Amino acid sequence: MNQSSSCVCRDVEVVGQVRFRDTGGEAVLLNCETGGCYTLDCVSARMWALLTATGSKAATLQALLLESDLSPVQLRRDMDAFVRRMETHNLLRLTA
Repeated sequence: MNQSSSCVCRDVEVVGQVRFRDTGGEAVLLNCETGGCYTLDCVSARMWALLTATGSKAATLQALLLESDLSPVQLRRDMDAFVRRMETHNLLRLTA
């Protein structure tokens, strides 16, 4: 097996002191450095959980495709918009 085919590119990370709390499907994010508090719906909460667990947009997209009826194009568009919003609020950072 080719090792590079199993390698996951880590291209996203949490910025600073961000806390995540699942509230039964939805979630709350708290940026402890800025005091900003953000609520996530169930889809956004799942994206956050996968992005921060894997550190990879590609791995997150693959997992979401297995869980969703959305097309790959629509799901990628939604995830990219979510990541941009999280960057704007200084919660996530792209590393690659």
